[in-house]
Amino acid sequence: MNPGRLPNFFCIGAPRAGTTWLYESLSQHPETFVPTLKELNYFIRSEYRSSAHRGEDWYRSLFVATEKPQVKLWGDISPRYYYQEDTPFLIRDLVPNARLLLMLRHPV
Repeated sequence: MNPGRLPNFFCIGAPRAGTTWLYESLSQHPETFVPTLKELNYFIRSEYRSSAHRGEDWYRSLFVATEKPQVKLWGDISPRYYYQEDTPFLIRDLVPNARLLLMLRHPV
């Protein structure tokens, strides 16, 4: 079985800031992979530190793209990460070279 891999970018952001549009656009691009489930919320503090946490093997299993062999970007689009102050540190500990994409919206 292919154990999968870890994402190399994460998209976080405010509600209604365009993360769904970005997810749908990236899912159609041949060199980008995002899991079928948009908001994985793997690094949410309350879930990450609980005994019920699914673990790294489960997380990696979501990033298997057999139908897209030319993938260069692997992404986790979970806007809720924006509200957890320790999430960037949890991400850094697991994926040190990952990029964070922050999506905000105009407040008007």
